[in-house]
Amino acid sequence: MNDFTASNGITVCQQPAGGFYIGDTCRAENVYAQALREFFRAEEDARLGRWRVPGSPNWTCYPTENTYEVVVFNEDEPQYGSFRLDRGGDTWPYARAAAEAYFDAHPEPKPWHDAKPGEVWVIVTRNVGDERAVQVYGDEFYYNDGVAYPITYDAIESARRIWPEPAV
Repeated sequence: MNDFTASNGITVCQQPAGGFYIGDTCRAENVYAQALREFFRAEEDARLGRWRVPGSPNWTCYPTENTYEVVVFNEDEPQYGSFRLDRGGDTWPYARAAAEAYFDAHPEPKPWHDAKPGEVWVIVTRNVGDERAVQVYGDEFYYNDGVAYPITYDAIESARRIWPEPAV
């Protein structure tokens, strides 16, 4: 058991299996310690702009200014690589898998994701296939027949705003 005494005098003991005990004697298990540890790690990740691969938290991705590129880093080993969605990247298979997980979790925003209430768009969905005019209410596209789709609906294949007319 490794004991650590924080500046506030509270002792934290890490168990060999990865669990934690918190308190003066390190005898009473605190089931919330792991959740707190993950919370603070997520808070730090957000501050640093990094994303962890679910199920493989030692693999982190750092987005770049290029929407199609991430830098992948393995915290267990001093290795990193970059991966571009449009051109591939390192042949390091784990870096590629981590980057692909990042892009799956962060799909490229579509122009219609910024649709504003009151606008009129023409959309094509996989299930209908034909162009249909819709109006935006809140964060949904509404058809005249009362059917509504969220503006982020993944079955929308294409969309273009028709009112107000887009600036050229």
